[in-house]
Amino acid sequence: MASVVGSPSSSNASSKTSTRPSGRKGSRKVRTGCLTCKIRKVKCDENKPNCLRCTKTGRKCDGYVAPLPRAQSSKLPNLAPELMTSEDYHAFDYYRVRSSAVLGGIVRDSGDDFWSGLVIRLATTEPAVRHALLALSSVHEKVIAIGDKPETRIPDTTFAFGEYSKAISAISKWKPPSNSSEPATIPLLVCVLFICIEFLMDYEAAAQVHISQGRKILSQISEAQAMASSPAAEMLRNVLVPIYTRLSLASFLFGHQPASIPDFFLGDWSVPFSFASLHEARDALFGLLNCGLQFSMEIMPLIYDPTISQDQLQGIISRQRAILARLAEWRTSFAVLEATLGSKTALQDLLHMYYHTAHIWISGALGPNELVFDDHLAGFGAIVSHAASGIAAAPSLRGRDAASFVFETEFVPSLYYVAMKCRHPMLRRAAIRLLGRKEVASRRENFWRAREYLGVAVKAMEMEEAHIANSPRPADLWDEGGWDLNVPVWEPPTFRVREMPSMANLSINEDGPRVPPLGRLESPDGSESSGSSVITAGMEMMEELSGLDPDRLVAPFRIPAERRLRNVLIMQKTNGGARVTVFKDPGLGETEWKVKKFFWEF
Repeated sequence: MASVVGSPSSSNASSKTSTRPSGRKGSRKVRTGCLTCKIRKVKCDENKPNCLRCTKTGRKCDGYVAPLPRAQSSKLPNLAPELMTSEDYHAFDYYRVRSSAVLGGIVRDSGDDFWSGLVIRLATTEPAVRHALLALSSVHEKVIAIGDKPETRIPDTTFAFGEYSKAISAISKWKPPSNSSEPATIPLLVCVLFICIEFLMDYEAAAQVHISQGRKILSQISEAQAMASSPAAEMLRNVLVPIYTRLSLASFLFGHQPASIPDFFLGDWSVPFSFASLHEARDALFGLLNCGLQFSMEIMPLIYDPTISQDQLQGIISRQRAILARLAEWRTSFAVLEATLGSKTALQDLLHMYYHTAHIWISGALGPNELVFDDHLAGFGAIVSHAASGIAAAPSLRGRDAASFVFETEFVPSLYYVAMKCRHPMLRRAAIRLLGRKEVASRRENFWRAREYLGVAVKAMEMEEAHIANSPRPADLWDEGGWDLNVPVWEPPTFRVREMPSMANLSINEDGPRVPPLGRLESPDGSESSGSSVITAGMEMMEELSGLDPDRLVAPFRIPAERRLRNVLIMQKTNGGARVTVFKDPGLGETEWKVKKFFWEF
């Protein structure tokens, strides 16, 4: 837990000369101390490189500001934020010590200092950044305190919402330096902090609005502004654009389509023969993922359209091949980079996971049914292998400082993808076991709550395998759904209930029959997974594999196309489970999706 800094003692006397006592016995106000002591308004001993006052009390010394030339020394700005109350001090200290160290997750392994460096530095000069930082810190501390409990009310958000409102007011008044054509870097940075707050509050709609606003600002920046040599333009290119590119995973995958990032930010898709750093490799891969996500969203209405022309189809296939070719180039260049690195990091495993996930997903984008995924066992296996290695190597997943919430999208989506799309019984269960490990199951990666997606994956596996001999579940789980709805096959299976009036008024009786919970899932060490009292994943389904029919290890793994789930949408979450909308492919000769709504109890 972060140390709490109390408010400084105050004095009613006003200082009229530079020799006026500071109010602290036996000391004068020090203007050359470290940033931490300045913020706390205490005397600094000015020991270099780190002051003893900070190190002896267990605080992190943020170092010293280089002195300006003597001619300018009288204009030295006050770099300490205007922290007025004990709550201000507590929130700033909590952010600096705790939040900044964990929000970036594994991405921090690439050497970024966004959360622990840039945000703190700008908070000393930009009121909007300072207020947003304080709001974020307050919400983060309270969310961590209540744990991973959906629909649990966050206590006493008065301070956080007050700072949030001040940040909005300050950013609405923000203007770039006079006579400057610099891009709007401060609004973009504050928008990232707002997005993080909404992630923590689990307010998807509000977070998506901020993502869309940030991407819209990026789309309006000119190439001349973006390619300038100013510090603001460099911060935009090297820090902010990569963050908004990675946010594609939190937007497109939840059915939203924000404004495109201009091509001059993402380059011409060319991949170098070798990357100079993990940072460069990461940004290149997520740039390709952004292009792939945009491609899949754009083609989805077309591939289900019965009137699509041959020319349109060929154009889609050409785009698909181009993305796959760039992914192959990335993999080659990344292999060259890895040969020059020393010890392996969790970030490397994460990048491998997303490469294989993207390759499978783009390759299968035009597939007529779920059987196309049976051709990608090697890719699914690589995802599981790298996930296991990355989880073991990630310091943010274990120990006293383990992060239960991170801003970035990391392990959960790829493991969930394997659990939903891979029908090989062993690989599928391996992905589920990793999702259920105690260091993962209670984890939140922006919108991705591992515990919820673990529950959905297990229910989906049950439903698809219920017909197999010796299954512990009845074969008619599909018939337990709350209602049927016939949806034309040319409508993509991704709509949301709240967007369709014909469906929004339909409801399911949660007091009626439900799909009952499964047995508890155990971690590899034999202990129960974190949160396993509500997320249960049939150990009987694991044990049944001891006498496995050899046919289940060969495609289609005794799960024919008509039994496979095309998509599962989580519509509403509760502490006991979730309402979901489930799609299955139409049968032979049919022209409508099979759609059911369930309340799945976890």
